[in-house]
This record gives sequence, structure tokens and C-alpha cells, in this order.
Amino acid sequence: MDETRSPVAFRPPWYLRSGHVQTVLTAIYRPKLSLANTEQYAVPLPNGVGSTYIYENYAIDAIAPEVSSAKRPSSAILMLHGLGSSHGGTYMSNVAAKLVARGERVIRVDLPGCGPSANLTWLPGHAGCSEEIWAILDWCHKNLGIDDWRAVGFSLGGNVLLRMLATRAEDLVHRRVPWTITSALAVAPPIDLAECCEGMEGKVNRWYARHFIKILMAEVKLRSTMWPQWAEIAMSPQPTSIRQFDDRFTAPLAGFRDANEYYRESSSSALLRNIATETTLLCDRHDPIVQAKIFDKAILNSKLRLEWTQRGGHLGYLYRTTDGRYTRWADDWVVGRIMESNPS
Repeated sequence: MDETRSPVAFRPPWYLRSGHVQTVLTAIYRPKLSLANTEQYAVPLPNGVGSTYIYENYAIDAIAPEVSSAKRPSSAILMLHGLGSSHGGTYMSNVAAKLVARGERVIRVDLPGCGPSANLTWLPGHAGCSEEIWAILDWCHKNLGIDDWRAVGFSLGGNVLLRMLATRAEDLVHRRVPWTITSALAVAPPIDLAECCEGMEGKVNRWYARHFIKILMAEVKLRSTMWPQWAEIAMSPQPTSIRQFDDRFTAPLAGFRDANEYYRESSSSALLRNIATETTLLCDRHDPIVQAKIFDKAILNSKLRLEWTQRGGHLGYLYRTTDGRYTRWADDWVVGRIMESNPS
């Protein structure tokens, strides 16, 4: 695949042609498709820091469920969520449901410490947990018989995915593990964490920082009642920026000295050139959270394709169909790309 930075057609109605409107509405308008037959597994994390939950869904033949259960495909789709979300997020649920309806096997992962997995480990959800995800893939091969992956990461999960593909490229190329990753998608990945945090300190974007801090501080209060590692950190004065939050909570809990080290070691921007897996990045020119400028200076390679949209915001992409329904364009874009890369 040649290196490209190409535009992609996304045409919202005139009243949704704002990155800010799209971003805000996606936090409010959350219609979710239902997922039946979900199986939950607690997967041990490396270094004895607890476990995290993964969730498996696959199509079951209603006439002979015992047959379809015994014939689960050896290929699956890995899904990673964004900051403040979990396996049950809107995009995660909708894309998974559409993939299962097409006969795919899907594994949705709670990033360590996120969603229900906050009960299983004291680790915070963070952008550098790629080794934990690698361990989960290995566990799935040994315990669920999965040897071929296609992967998709949304927002923070996209950065985690890209970092894993880059740091483990040699292992994948030389088949040092008994499974492989055939293709990958990263939607709105914050590949430069420091730049993204700085971008949310502007006058208009500061609202997003306050929104995230509100969610994150609620998590701090809850997890402080569960884990001594959290209770030992002072909650006041309350952080007024994402950088302050990461400096006080995320970085030390994740094993970094401070926010600067966390951002430097966890960002995938400087590593993208190492990726050897066919990978597509979907980014929006009007994303107020993951600003377009961080991709303009990223060095890609022949395995990476960067596709641009206009006025989709951060994981927004709301548009109106011809029959008057509102839906998320990126749901179908992700599903379509994954189906195109089906190894079978």
C-alpha cells in the first residue's frame, strides 16, 4: 500500500457541519445496538497487577447453537475503546453488533482499569498499555483458539493499538508468536499526547478538558475506595487540566515519573514508521480533541494510509439518511474496512 493522505467523503447536513457540534452531540446522542450471547473473561495482566475483562461475541445458529458454538472461527476482530469509555461504549457496541451480524467473531477489551475492569486492577486506563493488550492477544490464542486478528482502536485505544503494532513489529514480521494481526484501523488516535493536551487548553477547547476531568475525577473517587494506590494520592486541589490530572494520577499509577515521561513514552507518533501491518488511520480536519496538526508532521511508511474527513469532529460523524434517521457514518466505514480485509 502506498503512503497516502487522502480525503474521504463524509457529508453531514448543513446544521451538523461543525467539528464542535459533532463532538458534543456524540456525547449526548448514544443509540446503541444490542449484543446477545456475550461471554466475559477475566484475563491476567503481566507483572501480577491484576486482570482485565474481555468480551466475546459471535454469531450463533439459532437452530443448532451447539454446532455454531463448537465451530467458532479462528479469526477475530479486536476492539479497543477511548478515554472515559469501556467495551460498552457507543462505537464499541454498534460496530461489534454490525460485525457479529455479518458472521464475525469480535473481542471487545476493557483497557486495564476501565469500565467493570476497575474492580480487577489498580492500573489506570492509559495510552501506553500496549504490552497489556499484547498479552491479551496471546491469552486469546491459548484459551480461545484465535490465531488471526484484525484490529480497530478508537481515540485513546487507537494510540494503544498503533504503539503495539510499532513496538512489536519485528515479532509480527518474523512470526515469533503463533498468531498474527492481518490489518488494523485507528480512528482519531491521539498519537501525540502532549500536543493533544495542549490543544485542549485553548479558550474554546477548554470545555472538553473540563468534561474529561469531571469524568476522571469521579473515577478517582470511586477507585480510591477500592485500591490503596489511589487512596494515597491527594484529590485536592482538583486538577484544572488534563496534564495536571495525568501528572498527579495517571503517570505515577501507570509507572511513569511524571506527565512528560508518560506522554513521551506512550505517544505513537515517533513510532509510526516502524509499523509493518497494513494500517489505516481515519482522522478529521475539524477534530477539536485530536488536532489535525499532529498528523501533518507524522512520518508514515508504505504500510500506513491516512484518510481525512471534514467536519466529523471527534468520533462524531453524525449524518441523516435518506429515510430521515440519524446514524454514525464511521460505524459503517469501520465495518466496511474490516470486512474488506477478511482473511477468508
